[in-house]
Amino acid sequence: MNDGPLCVSNNYKISLLLFCFIFFFSSENSYGSYKDNIAKTLLTIKAELMHSRTQVQMHEATIIKSKEFIQRLQKKEVNLEQGLNTLQDRQLHLKITLQKIATQPIFASLIARQGSLLSTARSINLIKFLTKELEKNVNNESMKLKVLTNLKDDINLEWDLLEKTKAKLDNVNQKIAKLTNKRSLLGKNDNYINLSKDLRNLLSDLREVNIQKEKSIESLTNLSGKNTYNKKDQITENNLIPSRSFRKNKPHIRYPVRGKIVAQFGKLDSVGLTTKGITIRTRPSANVTASFDGKILYAGLYRAYGKIIIIDHGEGFKTLLIGLGRINVKTGQSVLSGENVGKMDPFTPNDLKINYKLYIELRKHGKPIDPMAWLSPIRNAT
Repeated sequence: MNDGPLCVSNNYKISLLLFCFIFFFSSENSYGSYKDNIAKTLLTIKAELMHSRTQVQMHEATIIKSKEFIQRLQKKEVNLEQGLNTLQDRQLHLKITLQKIATQPIFASLIARQGSLLSTARSINLIKFLTKELEKNVNNESMKLKVLTNLKDDINLEWDLLEKTKAKLDNVNQKIAKLTNKRSLLGKNDNYINLSKDLRNLLSDLREVNIQKEKSIESLTNLSGKNTYNKKDQITENNLIPSRSFRKNKPHIRYPVRGKIVAQFGKLDSVGLTTKGITIRTRPSANVTASFDGKILYAGLYRAYGKIIIIDHGEGFKTLLIGLGRINVKTGQSVLSGENVGKMDPFTPNDLKINYKLYIELRKHGKPIDPMAWLSPIRNAT
């Protein structure tokens, strides 16, 4: 009689345990699935950020080319103005000469003399020649004025476009900085289930930013007549993980910054020492990126060198970057090729001592080697 309730109680406990086991097992599978999805989304975001940094560098390259184009136009404008001043001086000189000839007594006497027909003809021809020369110069002056007007219009258009592009670039950089911080916070959070919506929004924002940059680059390069952006270089989920071998990517390592190479490897510097790397002069606030996949060995201040970054690419290869104004990575962090690691100093009108130069050194098993032998011949530095 007493076995009935006891049996029911035991069956209930077994059922409860079985239910808890099934619930726990299914929850673990669901949680694991969420972790996998979030990890993939984070990887996609990192690739999109890398693509975004590449777009920013392309943006900066177009700005540099735009400035060079403006400088060429301004030189043409100066030359035209000098030419116009010369023409105006000649025009004034011709007028004065004609007036002198017409008012000189010898001219009237030559016409009055019947025996001086040859001299008279020569004088008349001289007047006709000077008159035609004056008309020709006036016509040339008018054409030069039209060309100058068109050039000034081009300069104004280029400057307006340049300012708009700068504003877009600043907005894009601010948004990327916010998104990068958000991504870092999300990567440290263990609550994977609640991250899904935030990650989707973050990825959507990143892609929107990249579309904005592409449109801005296209609008700026159309005027210069050369499109610097190639859509086949766009990073997608299918090719977001490049080869991990630094050695096998020779000579396709990317330049960490855009600019002009002002010091080569193995040359004597100003104090007579042999350079162990290359130096690139950049624009203010230029983005600095990882030249290849790797791990940050050191990021911070180092003695008198200022802010430096050392990246270990594996296989004994390390990159040293000196001269940054800001560092955006931490020691121990993994980075992808093209991922932002820092920025150059911003423009400061009152501080003429700021030197916008990035020193790049490549070492193999601790010994400096020529970076130019490894960097891509299709330069992303101009």
